[in-house]
Amino acid sequence: MLVYLSGPIDAAPDRGLSWREGVIEKLRVRGFHTYSPAHAFFLSPAGDMMKIAQQVDAINRLAIGLCDVVLAYLPGGYRTVGTPREIEYARTVGKPVVAVIDPPDQHIALWDVHRVASFGEAIGWIEELSRGAHAQGDGHSPGDNESPPQARG
Repeated sequence: MLVYLSGPIDAAPDRGLSWREGVIEKLRVRGFHTYSPAHAFFLSPAGDMMKIAQQVDAINRLAIGLCDVVLAYLPGGYRTVGTPREIEYARTVGKPVVAVIDPPDQHIALWDVHRVASFGEAIGWIEELSRGAHAQGDGHSPGDNESPPQARG
């Protein structure tokens, strides 16, 4: 099973590497493979940044299309543009997404994403998913600050 690791890079203090490295090791020992966009690209500020951003986005979308599941990290206090785009793209192409939300009570409208409070919970869910135990959205109810699917316009 291939797991795409989505989360802040540009605004993260360590470019999003440390949490990914911990998760990569935990998934590796369980027999899973990972794709980490934070490890895939080391860009310089030279050149046409819009063109480079489009190229990175195209590669990441290809990787999401090839993965089996997306593990997204949404820490409070870090601005991120790419992570919500990756989550939305993954759901659009039918990929299951598990999101680690820290702190877990953030107002985030992810009604079609399995939400957890820790990487351990996310990895456990991925293990169950690999055994066919989950369909996307099973066991998840919208929180108090989310709208149910039928309320979306």
